[in-house]
Amino acid sequence: MGEHPRKADGRRVFSTEFKRATVQRILNGEKTLAELSRVLDISPGLIRSWKRFAESGATAAVQANEDVVPASQLREAYAKLRELERALAASPADLRGRILTRGPAVGAKGGKRGEADL
Repeated sequence: MGEHPRKADGRRVFSTEFKRATVQRILNGEKTLAELSRVLDISPGLIRSWKRFAESGATAAVQANEDVVPASQLREAYAKLRELERALAASPADLRGRILTRGPAVGAKGGKRGEADL
């Protein structure tokens, strides 16, 4: 096994190419997961997770060791979606009240926008 750079805590950092090649060796039947784990001195669980990511078509995830879409981005998207759904569900009277309570705004003619400009 070649040398791999290490993090500050001593864990090895494997390149994306190495991960893909390792998974490909298993998928091609060249070696079993257990054999490859022993030869490369890598935990079977780690290789299994690389294989799982690769099989789900997550090539970017194999590189970043995360799901195809990070869970944090998914949560943010759902929060934004809920916010937009609430805005759409608001009655026209509620929306009119929100617009009028924002304070004076400059209209197209440069004057203050009032109720007639809406």
